[in-house]
Amino acid sequence: MSKHLFRVAADIPRDIRQSLLAQFKPIFSTVFVRTVTLAYGVTADYEVPEEWCEFAVHARHLGLDHEALLVSVNGEKLRPDGRLFHITLSTENLPPVEAGNISPSGIVSCGKASFEAHFRAFPLAQGKFVRGTVTA
Repeated sequence: MSKHLFRVAADIPRDIRQSLLAQFKPIFSTVFVRTVTLAYGVTADYEVPEEWCEFAVHARHLGLDHEALLVSVNGEKLRPDGRLFHITLSTENLPPVEAGNISPSGIVSCGKASFEAHFRAFPLAQGKFVRGTVTA
């Protein structure tokens, strides 16, 4: 029997999304600003934080075909897997996961912003995200 895998992420509230898009104008044609991922490909026994978290934008990453806002979550800049917390801002016809390819040379200063949100689990289905909750 196969185990179901999940992506644990925080939805960015609609009003915050609009504020971020107004402050940080996207460069590329496909605009996202939807979530911040905590963990990817985890099983149902992964402990999803229950408390609301403080998210703070501290830099912007500009790649050749993608851009992201680098954020901290409750002061932490690195996810448990060692990757940087980020919000995919926009890409040039690429999936949002591509904005996670962050190189130090592409990091630039930007304005600051902060918001609160909480993490939820989204079942992974055939490589796409489906909204849902973790059930044992």
